[in-house]
Amino acid sequence: VVILVQNRSRATIWYDDVSFREILTNKTDESPAGFTLQPVAATDSMIFPGTAQQTANFIMRVPKGDSKAKVRLLLWGADTVTELGDFPIGDAPVQIPHAKIPVGEHRLVARLLTDTRPPTMLAEHTQRVVRLDPDLTFDASSLQNPPSLKLKGEPFFPIGMYGMRTNWRNSYWRDLRKAGFNCLHDYVFEGNPLKPIDTVAHIKTCRAYLDEAEKQGFKVMTGVPRWLAETGKKDRLKAWIEELAPHPAIAFWYSDEMISIRHTPLRHVEALHRIVQASDPRQRAYLPFDEPTEAFAAHCDGIAWGGSGKFAGLLYRSRLGKEKPWLSVVNVSFRGRKAPSLDEQRYLTFSPVVFGARGIFFWMYSEARWHSGDPDYLGRLLQSASELSRITPAIISGEPLPNWYPEAESAGEVTLLRCRKGDAAYLLATPNSDQAEGTCKLVIPQATDAKDFFSDQRFAPGTWELEVTRGRILALKFTAKQP
Repeated sequence: VVILVQNRSRATIWYDDVSFREILTNKTDESPAGFTLQPVAATDSMIFPGTAQQTANFIMRVPKGDSKAKVRLLLWGADTVTELGDFPIGDAPVQIPHAKIPVGEHRLVARLLTDTRPPTMLAEHTQRVVRLDPDLTFDASSLQNPPSLKLKGEPFFPIGMYGMRTNWRNSYWRDLRKAGFNCLHDYVFEGNPLKPIDTVAHIKTCRAYLDEAEKQGFKVMTGVPRWLAETGKKDRLKAWIEELAPHPAIAFWYSDEMISIRHTPLRHVEALHRIVQASDPRQRAYLPFDEPTEAFAAHCDGIAWGGSGKFAGLLYRSRLGKEKPWLSVVNVSFRGRKAPSLDEQRYLTFSPVVFGARGIFFWMYSEARWHSGDPDYLGRLLQSASELSRITPAIISGEPLPNWYPEAESAGEVTLLRCRKGDAAYLLATPNSDQAEGTCKLVIPQATDAKDFFSDQRFAPGTWELEVTRGRILALKFTAKQP
């Protein structure tokens, strides 16, 4: 038997699991585009120990077609294939009991089938699902003082935007700067692995971007052409980094989806990390967009990665250790969905910070501005970022809380973040997951002025019990009363 494995993807993908699977041989050649099965929340595709959820929930997105079609779900493990059943097409989420998902990493395979005998497969979509070991334990105190990114030895909290091009209107950049953004990204740096790279011309283009960013007051999340390391062109990658490394606009080095999507062998990841470290005399960090598996975490200086909820923050911290920061990447693409309200966007912006993120990037500008289906959405996104920028100096200051700081404790599924910078102190409270809620009890001293950070509503001295509802952030500001 001769097996030919053919890679038709535009970018290199390594195969780490080649095995025999049951397939439908009568698949039609007219597969409709757009069929997907997406998790309702991050905690549906990554199941954490101790979660109150009993099911993993997924939303079908099915193109218009035969109303009699159905979706068949299979769970592929390392050595097993489990059929989860057939589900009718509809708007209600598909619910998979956690009891049917063993511990480990799996592929949830969704097949869109005709309602005929035998059925014809119209389309297929694969979703990664991970169930963590129920006995896995975390140190909850690790969320209290997580590490920050350093620039010239000082803490730096990046608030950034993906996909900002230099040929767009200058007003787009200025609007971000006014909203408190201090870091940008553009895919121009990574280059195109499908085309021969003219190193001189590419470096010139990258340097021009860095010059413009510095001129307008931004730092840059600087992608590296990681494919040079993957294809044995390490000397060219070293020279490329050495040419750009002196530029002061570089905040940190970056690559994307080496492990999570393309299954890049660790030897290439290790080589890329080693070259970045050796080629930058300023020793700026390498923070890839990739999930920090235990093996991968050793070959980075932190991560820029998505994820929501307390257990995501605890998992990242347990794998990254005490020195490597996590920057949260928030997806602001809402095609086919209603764009978030201001309160919902505040939750998306602030909650990762409570769970240990010390930086936030939004993916990406074009989605928020032109594809959200709501012309006012970008304004809400910018407002939430602006609000966060007013608190970040306190978040990374490390200053001790003053004696006039209120007593605060949470009840239910709520996590608190306390911080202070100079005369101002803050309390952030967020639900532990998208489905959680609880309360925050405060005892405000007579010597303290307290108000809601967003609305300026004032709270008199005394005891308060405030609700922390699903999908909302509670933010309070405290100052000492003047005599």
